[in-house]
Parts: sequence; C-alpha cells; structure tokens
Amino acid sequence: MSPVRTEKINSTYDEQGSYDGRYPPDWEARKKAVHRNNDYTCQDCGIKADDGKMLNVHHIKHLSDGGSNRLSNLTTLCIDCHNNRHDHDIRRDRDGYSSMTSIWDLFKRFVQLFKSVVGGLFILVIHEYVIIGVTQPIGSTSWLIGGGYLVLLAVGILLCPDKIAVLYTTAGVIGVVVLPYAPARGINGVSTGVVFLSPFVPALLAGMWWHQRR
Repeated sequence: MSPVRTEKINSTYDEQGSYDGRYPPDWEARKKAVHRNNDYTCQDCGIKADDGKMLNVHHIKHLSDGGSNRLSNLTTLCIDCHNNRHDHDIRRDRDGYSSMTSIWDLFKRFVQLFKSVVGGLFILVIHEYVIIGVTQPIGSTSWLIGGGYLVLLAVGILLCPDKIAVLYTTAGVIGVVVLPYAPARGINGVSTGVVFLSPFVPALLAGMWWHQRR
C-alpha cells in the first residue's frame, strides 16, 4: 500500500481547540487520507466502498474525551457500523448532510445493484457452459475449458472471496428465478437444477473463506 499523502493536511488543526466549528478546515483532506490508508474498507465489518456502502471517518478516541484529529486517531467505518458506534443515526449529526446527499447515496446503491445483476447474469451464462463442459468426455476441448475455468474460480475464491461470493450469490438468485422457465428435459444432458442452482456452491465456499480471513 502506498504511503498516505498528507500535503493538504494542516497539523495546526490536529487539536480540537485550534479551530472554530465542529470539523477542522482540512477535514475533507483528512477523510481522504484515512480512507486511502484503510484501503476504502470499513475497519469493523470489512465492507468496501465498491460494495455500495457510504464510508465515514470515526474518531477512535472521541473529541469530547480528549481525542484529536490526528490520522492515528481516525479510522474508516461504513455508515451502519458508524451508527452502531454512536447508537444513533450519525448522518443527522454531520455538517452538510442533506436530502441531496441521501439521493446521491440511493443512486450509488442503485448503480451498484445494477452492476451486481449484470455481473451475476454474465456469471450465470459462463457457469452454464462450464457445468456442461465438465460433463463432457474427459480430455475433450469442452472438458478442458470447463476444468480450466474451475481452476481459475478456485484461485478467485482464494484471492477475492468477497467479490466471488457476491457475484455467485447473485447468479444463484437469478438462476432460481429462471429455473421455472428452463427446459424440463435439461440442457445438453445436464439437469436444469444443477445448471441454475450450482452457483450457490462457489458462493458458499467463497463466503466461508471470506469469513475465515476476517
């Protein structure tokens, strides 16, 4: 991870009494530095900004308890974990929070949902061909391609379990929706239930590995 850049941070504002108002003038720069340092990941639950959650910056030792605005006293939390730390809706306490902020958050969640659905549909199509491929005669081109994909999938589970879990869970859910409309006789000799429900298997494995790593 690259070192955190602090060129816009004024150390004068490290202590609360050195400025007027709730947040120091360089608060946005401090937020960005903390997010970069924490890899844009909630330090409580492990969710990332890419997952559609709004990230906040939290004072580890509260200012009211003598804490400071130094980067060492700041950490990244998602909005839900931040609320849990404060036992109320922290967004209502933040300067500049407005209905437009809420609308923008909803829009980002919608975009993330759309990306997940498209990604899940793409994965489901690939998974269908892979399952059909590995049921072909051993050594055939289809069998080799399907087997190669499963090897890559195993590597993906080891390296990016969170993304694999989300994508394959979405693919499985889409499979459940599509299953009633699939050919009853199966697809190329493979049961439609196996084709459309098997994405839950890598999703479960990835989820278990993700939980184990945290």
